Amino acid sequence: AIYIYGSGFFAQGGRSPDVQIGGTGVRVIGTHLGVDGPIWSSNATDITQMDTVLRVELAAESTAPLASGASKRDITIVLPDGQSVTLKSALEVTTP
Repeated sequence: AIYIYGSGFFAQGGRSPDVQIGGTGVRVIGTHLGVDGPIWSSNATDITQMDTVLRVELAAESTAPLASGASKRDITIVLPDGQSVTLKSALEVTTP
């Protein structure tokens, strides 16, 4: 999973924001909006932080192109109301 930190994230109608990863071989399995992240306990209940962490579960296929210059991937966050923002060249696939 990766964690995206920011502000203004929100869920609507039971839907968390959607996340899209550019390129091939990497897909989003699920997203979760909330306070659980590497710097918080999974039992955290501070609702003042609810719009600051988006947990994104990813799956990388064995055919996903590995990091090499032009293979950096864009990440787009789409809120339930249709607003979106894209971070260019935000993710690379590397070997473990």
